[in-house]
Amino acid sequence: AGAATAAGFALERILEAEPELLRGYGAALTAPLMAVVAASVGLTVKLQCLGALAKLLHHAPPQMLSEGAAALQPGQTASFLAGLLSSRDGAVVNVALFLVDLLMHKLPGTFSP
Repeated sequence: AGAATAAGFALERILEAEPELLRGYGAALTAPLMAVVAASVGLTVKLQCLGALAKLLHHAPPQMLSEGAAALQPGQTASFLAGLLSSRDGAVVNVALFLVDLLMHKLPGTFSP
């Protein structure tokens, strides 16, 4: 647990020092990760992609998620999350709920109840 915590802090420091790195990864990876999750893939692959997407969204500042090349498309994102929430797999639903909560806090004007 100590090594994971140290790695998490190191990642946060890197992303704070190099915000364009996160923006580039966000622009390049968000759509492919969502496409892999939406495809008929095994649960392990789906959960790994969801984990990567969750980390990306967690570390992304709200402005990055709403503007520029890494911006989320609200309709596409809402549809993607709705599909995850209807999953029969509890682990997928759990990550989907985390993502919904995260986006509601980061982008309340776009994703609200």
